[in-house]
Amino acid sequence: MANRTRREWLQIWFWEMGLVFFVLGSMYYLSQILFRPIPGGKDGPAAGDLATLFSGASSLALILFSLLLAFAAIIGWQSLKSDVDQVKIKAEAVLTETVKASAENQKRSADLESSMTTRLANLERSTTERIAGLEATQTAKFAGLDADIKEKTRQLEQKTHQLEEEIRGRVHSVMGNMIGTLHTDPTIDEQSPENQDYLAEAVYFSTKGYERLKALPGNGKYVALNNLVYFSTLLRTQARRADLLRQARELLAVGREFEHLPYSTPYLMTYARTILVYGSDRDEIQEARGTVQEILAKGGLPNRLEREARYIETSLSAKLQEGIAS
Repeated sequence: MANRTRREWLQIWFWEMGLVFFVLGSMYYLSQILFRPIPGGKDGPAAGDLATLFSGASSLALILFSLLLAFAAIIGWQSLKSDVDQVKIKAEAVLTETVKASAENQKRSADLESSMTTRLANLERSTTERIAGLEATQTAKFAGLDADIKEKTRQLEQKTHQLEEEIRGRVHSVMGNMIGTLHTDPTIDEQSPENQDYLAEAVYFSTKGYERLKALPGNGKYVALNNLVYFSTLLRTQARRADLLRQARELLAVGREFEHLPYSTPYLMTYARTILVYGSDRDEIQEARGTVQEILAKGGLPNRLEREARYIETSLSAKLQEGIAS
């Protein structure tokens, strides 16, 4: 736009200079005519002619000046129109850029909104999944804890029940042992009718104690079983002869297993007495007598138990002699 303006102003200047040159040239030409010597015999121009000449020259100069102004106006209008067109083009370009920028902004806003929506959706989904995972984990932990508590509660209740049963079983066993011990004489074959009633009561409590203890862990059941077999043998109960022999053999196995301990002796003595009362196999009778002889050989027995051991050893020897004689 600046180059075009300079070019137009140069054109205006060129035409003005041309006009000035024309005017000056015309004036110079007129001055040459006016100051040229008049040939002899001819009259010079009259004053009126000069006035007419100058008037025509002035009119011509005015017309030329008007044409110059018109030409300058036309050139100025074209320049103004060109400037307006340039401004319009630039305005349209600016408007186009503005529309384009607005469209890009809208697109960016839409993209940003879509991106934010996607991110928020992903964040919400991730948060929901984490919460669900945490809830599932906590639920599993609480379920495991609840199951563990229930299992421990069950075990505690089971142990409590076992402890109650063991206490009751031991109480019954101790009661049977006290009643039977106080009302028996283990060194005679037949107990008195009065003692037999007490023995029956001792067998009853020993049976109750063994029923409670036989399913429980530990060795308490063998104490109750020993009392049951021992007092049943003293009572000479014939209805349970096979069961008593089987239980006596079980007591023998327990006594052999814990033979190095002092409390194994009553188990072995009960076995020997049961074989004495109910046994019929010679080898088993000899084994029972050998067991009692081993107990006596070790020594250190209380007087009551030693007297009972010697009684059983003598009775088993007599039973073997009877078998030989028969």
